Amino acid sequence: ASQYFGIKIVRVPVNPKTFKADVGAMKKAITSNTVLIGASTPCFGQGCFDDVGELGAIADDLGIPMHVDCCLGSVLVPLLNEAGYPTPPLDFR
Repeated sequence: ASQYFGIKIVRVPVNPKTFKADVGAMKKAITSNTVLIGASTPCFGQGCFDDVGELGAIADDLGIPMHVDCCLGSVLVPLLNEAGYPTPPLDFR
């Protein structure tokens, strides 16, 4: 979609040990041209959860939309919680 709309994708590094998005690097990469902040819950390959709450707060403070990709998370996270495995909050609680 970014190619279609002529939007440049800015990729930021992940933490090499946790594979989570680097929140500080994401915040530094934001400019007046930023149209979206993205996060994954969980990241498909490593099963880690990006810091959705912290990224959401940044997005909210700056008035930038945020997308949380939950291709597996939307199915698995509620089941994990019901099975007694704590997960970070991923909704508007």
